[in-house]
Amino acid sequence: MSGKLNIAFIGCGDFARNFVPLFKLHPLVGKVYVCDLITERADEYSKKYSVETVASFEEVLKRRDINAVAIFAQRHLHGPLVLQALSAGKHVYSAVPMASEVEECQRIVEKVAETGLTYMMGETCYYYPSSMLCRYKNQEGFFGKFVYGEEQYLMRTYLNQVRKAVVPQGFEEFNYHRLAGKGLSPLLLQETVEAMPMMAQSTLVEVTDMDIFRLDEEGRQQLTALLEDFPDYCTLVFIYDTIEYKRNAVMKKLCAAISAHAVEVEFCRQENRALYRWIQQHFAAAGHDIDSATMEHLLFTCGTMMTNLAPEIDKIAAYAKDRRITVADINAVADPVLDARVFDMTNCITAGKYDDAARVLGDLLRMQEEPIAILSVIGRELRRIYTARLALDGGKDRGWLKEVWHMSSDYPAKLLMAAAAKVDRKWCANAVRKAEELDRRMKSERNMDAAQELKLFLMELAGTR
Repeated sequence: MSGKLNIAFIGCGDFARNFVPLFKLHPLVGKVYVCDLITERADEYSKKYSVETVASFEEVLKRRDINAVAIFAQRHLHGPLVLQALSAGKHVYSAVPMASEVEECQRIVEKVAETGLTYMMGETCYYYPSSMLCRYKNQEGFFGKFVYGEEQYLMRTYLNQVRKAVVPQGFEEFNYHRLAGKGLSPLLLQETVEAMPMMAQSTLVEVTDMDIFRLDEEGRQQLTALLEDFPDYCTLVFIYDTIEYKRNAVMKKLCAAISAHAVEVEFCRQENRALYRWIQQHFAAAGHDIDSATMEHLLFTCGTMMTNLAPEIDKIAAYAKDRRITVADINAVADPVLDARVFDMTNCITAGKYDDAARVLGDLLRMQEEPIAILSVIGRELRRIYTARLALDGGKDRGWLKEVWHMSSDYPAKLLMAAAAKVDRKWCANAVRKAEELDRRMKSERNMDAAQELKLFLMELAGTR
């Protein structure tokens, strides 16, 4: 087609926020409109992004001046909305998934062939501003990526993509260099960076855990000079795995060189909305589906780190007999994180089941968890139960508890309220006080049998129940 596209966004949820300004900036887009069943959302987008609203999807289809739509509605509506838009003569961009059923996907393919219109299913992570910035900086010849953060799964995925993009397959031995940062001198780093590519156009250098802000003044000057006069055939990645990456603003020249010539990429713990999508996609790839309630149990049991979740999802998917994943599937094979195990323990205590609590503690000690670490989590869990008991006594709901403890979902708050209902405020206050006393003793007394003290502590809590 000739001329610019006028495009209407269908759905104004959180997921569309990254895309409205991007579409507005695109040189081939004329006007952008927004449409949502909840008119307040569309009005909010209209004010924030200076775009016009359209009252309904039906009106979008009738409007001849709107020649494309971007589908960001609920997942189960993607297929029907795409088919309606194509039938009305609109080009379509759709967030994943393409549709809910294979048959719907086939009808979309057929409709595109029939109409000659353009359809694109967006792998939306590809268009996140952070992802686009990294790609553009790389294409413009920027280098020296500083990769850090607690989410190891995302970090490894990102690094694999960088390696595939920079180093041709089969030539890694000559052009892919990995260096340990501890004790690495800037001069050796410079020699590695300046090594010419062999039978390829580019090289990749990865440096793990080099604390550049602890270099002496001469080392900082050498690194700054390297960043300011960097060979265009090399990509340098500083990876912060076991040490923290944190700028030292006092070192102004080095910070300025990083700002001018590098991209800092932080891999943070993901919010639940993003985690839910990712979990669903992973189970779907293995031929399973999972509902929201079961996902909350999975996150409570295995934690919210993708690094830990990925292998657990693989185990659960391999074990499950039916298409739908159940809580029983998770409990059968998943390896709970320490927080989940300790919750089980404290839950047994509040129910007066000392033997079950002792069994959980014994399992943790056999796994060589440090007694002081176990006690730390027990203490926090007892404080949370105490807070839940106060909520019950004060007539507050679990929303208040969520806010106090900064919880991202209702699931742990619901479990805590149930546990707190089994004990009174006096028991909670006594349990918290005894946990604090034992913590002080463990940290101050020598030659203490910490594991035995923990067992006695649990017995005492169960006995006063």
